Amino acid sequence: VKQDASEAAKWYRKAAEQGVIRAQYSLEYLYTTGCGVKQDRAKAIQWYLKAAAQCEPDAMYNLGCVYRNGDGVKQDYSEAIQWFRKAPAKGHRDAHVQVKKLGSLSNHPQSASTPAKPCCAHCSARSGSVGLG
Repeated sequence: VKQDASEAAKWYRKAAEQGVIRAQYSLEYLYTTGCGVKQDRAKAIQWYLKAAAQCEPDAMYNLGCVYRNGDGVKQDYSEAIQWFRKAPAKGHRDAHVQVKKLGSLSNHPQSASTPAKPCCAHCSARSGSVGLG
């Protein structure tokens, strides 16, 4: 079967719109790279947020990178730390390193030890908090 990035994007979008987490995450990649769709950083971040809202650890980690670097959003270390702190709880192996790096910046107002806000409704119910933050 011949590879067709536009066709793949169409099917990822259909699945993503139905709430399939990995499809949402994959669609973000397509919008970031422009593979099969017109490159659109705002749409990419939108799909990251949808996947992260369902506790997808790679999406959480990548949102941390987006906010750390100011890639398509205003640079915000506090927001980056929140996403980096959520990712390890859901299985991401490298996010804790980013928390330490950002927490050690002398100009960063938020301590790396500040608890992360829950990532999704399921986690919010367990912690007694509400929302993504």
